[in-house]
Amino acid sequence: DGGRMVTFDGCLVPGQNPIARFLILRDRGQNIRTPDEYRDLARGSFSQVEGVLTHQAWIPYTHWTMECSA
Repeated sequence: DGGRMVTFDGCLVPGQNPIARFLILRDRGQNIRTPDEYRDLARGSFSQVEGVLTHQAWIPYTHWTMECSA
């Protein structure tokens, strides 16, 4: 109760840079998720879940940053 968690994860989204997708799949193994899947996972333990999707350009990568609170 009263807890807070912030995550920063690679994620898979439609239309993302193919190099980003390749790197994420090789970097994170089999636990990589879409933003909706991360959100659903967090909602099992937190009442409030907010997230932001970002695409990094200089080294192609897609991140999902999520803030969860009880």
